Amino acid sequence: MRGLGGGLLGGAIGSMLFGGVGHGAGMGGGGVGGSGIGLFEILIIGGLIFFLYKKFSGKNRSGSNRSPFSSPGGGYNTGGGYEDVPAPPSRPPDMASGNIPDMASGDPAVEELNTVRHSDPGFDPEGFKEFAQDVFFKVQAAWTRRDISVMTQYLGAQLLGEYEQHFADLKAKGQENRLENIAVRKVDIVDMGEMDGEPFVIIQFRANLLDYTVDEATGNVIEGSSSEPVKFLERWAFSKSGSSDWKLEGIQE
Repeated sequence: MRGLGGGLLGGAIGSMLFGGVGHGAGMGGGGVGGSGIGLFEILIIGGLIFFLYKKFSGKNRSGSNRSPFSSPGGGYNTGGGYEDVPAPPSRPPDMASGNIPDMASGDPAVEELNTVRHSDPGFDPEGFKEFAQDVFFKVQAAWTRRDISVMTQYLGAQLLGEYEQHFADLKAKGQENRLENIAVRKVDIVDMGEMDGEPFVIIQFRANLLDYTVDEATGNVIEGSSSEPVKFLERWAFSKSGSSDWKLEGIQE
């Protein structure tokens, strides 16, 4: 798993979107195998998954019948190529420019955009993609420096707390997870709408970088590779509450 997006991360809408359970399994390299998980824990996790499935599988949100909580069914591999993933939903030609009439048209893409604009009248799809990509690079850089202060501006409260704990764990181990030579190949809006009265936008990044962990005392690489790039596909979920700014609430790899 890549450092920043290893497993499923949570927070506010993101905690439902991409759940804290997966984050605990993916981050820090412990995983399920290292925790000695037993039958009781498996039953608990199974029950949670069933609960979330029942809660969201049939829940319609404004602007779309698709649930933002469903897994995209894709990921990345370390063998040099991207795995097949479902293509993003098609959009009208002028969706890219944000020139969408603010009216009901029967087109799901237009309805989704109007739903988001109900909470954020100035929302522009292309402008938001630029904002999301800016957040992408800033969060990656702050991750390497273990600088939680930079992330405060961009992350929701729960996700921020999880990252802060992970940084503390790395520091206690005397380790540093480095993300370098980041190159974003493609940025897409794959879903947007409203859930529980709050707008959300899911951005998909196709990118590659160097991801490796070193021992701070010796500088030796103890995990990953400092020369072989990792290609990956991630979906970043942003939400907005009231008059607050858009925040990153979850990451799914």
